[in-house]
Amino acid sequence: MSARKGSQETMNILLYSPSYYTRPVKMNFPYAIVALGSYLSNRGYPVRLLDGSVETDIAGRIREDAAWADVMGVSMTTFQIQYALRDIALAKEVNPDIVVVAGGVHPTLMPEETVNHPDIDFVITHEGEEPLQELVDALALGLFPDAIPNLVYQKDGVVVKNPRRPFLDMNRLPGMDWDLLQNVTLEAMRKRRTGVLLAGKGCDYQCTFCFNPVARNTFRARSAQNIIKEIDVLRHRYGVTDIYFRDENFLYRKERALEVAGHLVSRAHGITWSALSRVNFLGPGAINDQDMALLVKSGLRKLKFGAESGDQHMLNELRKGIRVDQIYSAAEMCRRHGVKGSFSFMTGLPGETWNQYMKTLDCIDRVRSILGGGSEILGPHAFFAYPAGELYQKCIRLGYKPPSTLEEWGQTERHLVTGLSRYYRRDHPHYHYIQNIALLRTLREISLIALCRPPYRRRDLRNLVLLPVIILAKVRWRLRWFGAGLFEIRLIAYLKGKMFSQQGRAGGRTDIKRGMRHYEKSAAVCSSV
Repeated sequence: MSARKGSQETMNILLYSPSYYTRPVKMNFPYAIVALGSYLSNRGYPVRLLDGSVETDIAGRIREDAAWADVMGVSMTTFQIQYALRDIALAKEVNPDIVVVAGGVHPTLMPEETVNHPDIDFVITHEGEEPLQELVDALALGLFPDAIPNLVYQKDGVVVKNPRRPFLDMNRLPGMDWDLLQNVTLEAMRKRRTGVLLAGKGCDYQCTFCFNPVARNTFRARSAQNIIKEIDVLRHRYGVTDIYFRDENFLYRKERALEVAGHLVSRAHGITWSALSRVNFLGPGAINDQDMALLVKSGLRKLKFGAESGDQHMLNELRKGIRVDQIYSAAEMCRRHGVKGSFSFMTGLPGETWNQYMKTLDCIDRVRSILGGGSEILGPHAFFAYPAGELYQKCIRLGYKPPSTLEEWGQTERHLVTGLSRYYRRDHPHYHYIQNIALLRTLREISLIALCRPPYRRRDLRNLVLLPVIILAKVRWRLRWFGAGLFEIRLIAYLKGKMFSQQGRAGGRTDIKRGMRHYEKSAAVCSSV
């Protein structure tokens, strides 16, 4: 680690969000680095933002921005570690004096492991605005920042974790300055007129698979007036007409949500919006039909729910705080008011039996029948043992062998991006806690295809090659036929790779791999339509 010594000159700060994807996307909202950048820029610090998810030449941008920066702040989740470590190493190669500060979900959960990596100088846990500013100020003065709350560092070979600081008052933070992005997302944001807004942080529920209980990340909310102010900025400064409330609990405080809705109705912004919710936020004692009518009038078009399982025992084990009947009630209310309902589910949970898997599939079918064309089913996703919570500890007791270094976490299966054919391997050393692993793998791949929309609705007519696979997958789903292999799917994937590969004729094994990538990409797109 190095920094300017004894200088009061302001240091240059690069804030970097590593990619989530195997290839660049056309639009992404790296909320964490935009929030940090807005906070620091508002206080006069030179800031650049770099989003690895949209950059087509990430190595070139890293070289350019690392040469300029004195401090590189990296916000990462577990599934970004692979790219984060690659790009941090490049930044250190370009500028050996750059100070690397890691933050985000994974460093907050595993601070000692993260700061032990040779390329990472400091870790900031939990909220990063104030500690990052104080760290930069200390480095600029040549001081060792050993008294900054939320900071983790090494001193004389020993990891030191400073005390945690209180939560920030979100109503006192500066507004989000999306102009800092200066990339394709900013262009797409204006072109598509789409934006995101964080109306609160944290959650008071105690789900055993979630980050929030472990980090004691309790719920705190922005006021309705503060939210309304940011909506006005999005509308008038960026031309946004469709907003996604990306926090878990926008409807948690009913009165606040209704106040925001009333504002949207009275101002006649013409804005549409969607939000995350919980199924128990709709119904008696919460959002009723009269309230829902106001929300719809204000522009509500879609609600996303984490249903997780169709088995009540598993929901209780997960401490979701919901009942299966509330899943159906939420779907019914969405149907009555013309709101699209998006429901996500998980399988492969520790201790989950095949009968419980089937109850989840039955629940999915019932939700789809209630909502008809207004449904969106995400999953059932493969449960992944993130380093957090009771469920993680239960997996360890049942034989899960978690990675022990940051590099090992970066090498874990990135199934959310690359597909699932390699995730539920029969011989995988980490997943002994999963019952019926071979059948579950088949179930996962079949459901990924069976629940998608037919490919002829997409512009790319090459996807018609997948039509026989989709038809067979739907038959398998309806008959709950998951015991046989997936030869027909792999055959079609192979043929598609042969027919449409831009790399020409290669060896058969290479084409099979390429075909599987075609299949996985197409199936993943279908599952998120």
